[in-house]
Amino acid sequence: MAWVIIIIGFIELIEGLIILIWPDKVKNYFRLWIEWPNRKFILPSLISLIVGLILIAIGIRLIG
Repeated sequence: MAWVIIIIGFIELIEGLIILIWPDKVKNYFRLWIEWPNRKFILPSLISLIVGLILIAIGIRLIG
């Protein structure tokens, strides 16, 4: 069970990083944008990164 949570967490992290690195390819799928000077950050990307980190932390806590 813990390994499943960790794997889902890593999938969330990868998804968030893909959205941050290539925002132009996925901007049609998301409507929540935060404008930053000379850089675009997507709110769903940040949420995905945070959820991924939380899931990985929960999985590691369950293992040990």
